[in-house]
Amino acid sequence: MVWQENKWFGVGTGDYRDALVEKYRSKEIECWLCARERYHSHNQYLNILVAQGLVGLFLFAIWVT
Repeated sequence: MVWQENKWFGVGTGDYRDALVEKYRSKEIECWLCARERYHSHNQYLNILVAQGLVGLFLFAIWVT
């Protein structure tokens, strides 16, 4: 859900966790336990996608190959 709002360039490297907590506390999810524990996606590719967007994921994929 965080990625859908920031598809092309993401939320930024340092703002990834804050954006997830904000989304957990929103009316769409209302997962206060998740927000308190500061969960994350458990997937490096999803982390890159949310933090850097499609552009960053594309550049990462080029760099890895």
